[in-house]
Amino acid sequence: MTSPAVIQDKAPKPPGLLPKNVQSWLLISLAVLMVLIMWLTGGKKPPVPTRAAPSAPAVQAPLEVNEAKIVDLQSRIQELQREQAVAQNALAQQNRTLTSGGPDQQSVVQSSAGSNPPERTEDSIQAERKKREYLSLFASNVALTYRKSSATVAPHEGEPPVFRRSRGECVAAR
Repeated sequence: MTSPAVIQDKAPKPPGLLPKNVQSWLLISLAVLMVLIMWLTGGKKPPVPTRAAPSAPAVQAPLEVNEAKIVDLQSRIQELQREQAVAQNALAQQNRTLTSGGPDQQSVVQSSAGSNPPERTEDSIQAERKKREYLSLFASNVALTYRKSSATVAPHEGEPPVFRRSRGECVAAR
């Protein structure tokens, strides 16, 4: 009787292949290393205070109150308030002179202050129109709508649809 033939694996091993069970040992050692690093660099926790000796609340020393300093600060505050009032009055006066256009027109402006001037609304309307005209220069030339209206006509076969910019409708070319 002859013994069975032994099968031999002659294929070369790929580089970087770890032997059996080495990968699991490598992962376990990496986890232990990470835990060790966290333990060493975790820092020390502050010691827990003992209950036997209750700590007294920290009392700050009262600040020295000097009457001269108080009076000086009050006078400084009053001076700043006066300067602020003068600046506000000057600004209000300047605004009045700019809006009135002069001392002769000031009485006319004061008498018509209760009514809304119509020029202002017209100016805003004209400004809005100018803005829309300018923005329309950059608008798309084609407007498409999916509205169904009675004015739309089905395009004839073989003719491309024509788009109207003003209404955004697609109609057949005529």
